[in-house]
Amino acid sequence: LTSGSKEDISRFTSDVFKDSALTGTSTISMKYIVSSIMIGTHVILDEMNIPNEVICSDILSLYNKFEKYETLDDMKKALIQELKIISEGISAQLKDYNSNIIKEAKKYIKENYNNQISVQKVADSLNYSANYLNNLFKQETDETILEYITRVRMKKACDYLSGFPEMKVYEICKLVGYSQESYFRSLFKKHIGCAPKEYRGLVK
Repeated sequence: LTSGSKEDISRFTSDVFKDSALTGTSTISMKYIVSSIMIGTHVILDEMNIPNEVICSDILSLYNKFEKYETLDDMKKALIQELKIISEGISAQLKDYNSNIIKEAKKYIKENYNNQISVQKVADSLNYSANYLNNLFKQETDETILEYITRVRMKKACDYLSGFPEMKVYEICKLVGYSQESYFRSLFKKHIGCAPKEYRGLVK
């Protein structure tokens, strides 16, 4: 369900009903099995703080829905449909949840780019592990946290270079969070395409 894969749902449901056919499970028994599966989905919804009524009807309505089916084939089709609806709801919820995490990470970086921040510090501020947050950030934005930090810092450096012509490069270096000017110059040339002084001359 949490993978959002319709193929996985169809495969899972097919396996459930295939096993029932092999063991000669009656239609009445399958209704109990299907009901147990639906209870399991509601447990998942509760654990993820997803309102049941947003994704599917209440559990009693689901029981009644499956109660009316007389054949295993009809019950199988109905179960696949219900699980797909729930899976889509979970996927949407996860997307919103992940989006909020990324927003908070970016907010922290923008507010602290001038300090000695790291992936670990960003993760600590949000109470996640560094590996989890960095992987999620890469998955959602197509860049790592460190790449994003560098991009924010380079943008700020460009703003200082163009907006404050009297400011020295070493001063700007410190203002955007770097302690070593040589490293800052190297990064700037790599990301912007020219040295800081050259950039200042181009934007005059």
